[in-house]
Amino acid sequence: MLAIHLDGSFFCTRAAARLMVPARRGSIINPSSIAGLAGMGPIHYATAKGGVLGFTRALARA
Repeated sequence: MLAIHLDGSFFCTRAAARLMVPARRGSIINPSSIAGLAGMGPIHYATAKGGVLGFTRALARA
C-alpha cells in the first residue's frame, strides 16, 4: 500500500516536474483522501494517504 501510493506519487510527480520546469508552468495534483487527515480506515491506507498529503505540501513549498 505504501509503495503504491507514495512511490507512485513521487515517480509521477518527478516525471511531470521534468517537463514543467523548462516550460516554467504547470500544476501537479496528487489524489489523496480524508483518511490521511483524520486517520480513518485501515492503518496502512491512512498512513499512505497522509504521506501523499505531506509530500504534496512539501513539494508546493519547494
